[in-house]
Amino acid sequence: MKGLCSFVATLNSSGTQLASSGVFPFPPGASTGNSLGVDAQGNGYIAAGGASQGLFVGKVNPDNSGLVYERGFFFLGNPIVIDMAVEPSGNAHVVVGAGDDNSPIYPIINLTPIGDATTANLPLGPIDFPYAGNSAFPLAVAVDSQSNILIAGATGPGLTTTPGAFQPNFGGEVEDAFLMKLDPSGQTPLYTSYLGGRARRLREFGRRGCFGQCLRRRQHRL
Repeated sequence: MKGLCSFVATLNSSGTQLASSGVFPFPPGASTGNSLGVDAQGNGYIAAGGASQGLFVGKVNPDNSGLVYERGFFFLGNPIVIDMAVEPSGNAHVVVGAGDDNSPIYPIINLTPIGDATTANLPLGPIDFPYAGNSAFPLAVAVDSQSNILIAGATGPGLTTTPGAFQPNFGGEVEDAFLMKLDPSGQTPLYTSYLGGRARRLREFGRRGCFGQCLRRRQHRL
């Protein structure tokens, strides 16, 4: 098998034995499988991107023997998968980093259980934020029980917060964290707030997956 592939493995409930596994080649243009999700039926979801304007999302059946669907998407620049959230029903939401440093764009891909897709740009900018090209920088995504989309990330001054926000104004330093709740389309903000913090720490937490873990644990409170 030539080219890059994604390896998916399912362990038993105690994590001590391999239940099933599969290897799935990426189509041309996708290079790095860096996000994995699962739905209530046990289907797995792979998102991969990082080269040649290509990004790939695949749905794997519960025994890892084949793909239910695979979809390719193309964006300017070298798109990366920032994070993915999968609902129990099988709807999947992938946040993408696309464009370049001077014109960052953060699309969100919304897929139905059968792979029908819509794409929208997250309403995150413009923002006075020199380290992300005058925009906010998403780091994690989750979905609540009403299919609203929750975004956490880092940003600078200028973010439009909503009435009743926990922290309506920028707290200083280079960056603050932010939390944003969007409608299921990913286009209409329902709640936006700053959370004071330092930039380098925020980015490090994002790389370690801490933002995603905290967002998923706290999503019911937004």
